Amino acid sequence: MSMVLRDRMFEDMTFQEWEMTTRPKVQGTWNLHNASPAAKCPLDFFLLFSSLSGILGQVGQANYASANTFLDAFARY
Repeated sequence: MSMVLRDRMFEDMTFQEWEMTTRPKVQGTWNLHNASPAAKCPLDFFLLFSSLSGILGQVGQANYASANTFLDAFARY
């Protein structure tokens, strides 16, 4: 589980602030997804902890919302 917040309006957000918030959830999910077969340790499932911010949005949290939307999409994958 990870959560990094760099709240600010989207138009004021730098790419680094965007990436700091999205990377832990996105990269962490991909790492776990890819590591399981590589380690010959198949998982029946793993849990992803998203947030309603990915669906409802939250002022100043476009980066956090997008990271959670990724988790929602990956769960459907």
